[in-house]
Amino acid sequence: MSHRVCVLSVPMKMTGIVLGMTLLLNLVGMSVGPSLSGVFQETYKASRGLS
Repeated sequence: MSHRVCVLSVPMKMTGIVLGMTLLLNLVGMSVGPSLSGVFQETYKASRGLS
């Protein structure tokens, strides 16, 4: 869905750059997000005394 919005909101000459940046940010988010959520979950468990 976000790819379509990006393509429709820029001039035709910039479409390749916009899609590349969108894909890059999407991949970075998919790799960093689960790592950070794991850190937060472990921190929460440690603060609650859960094992």
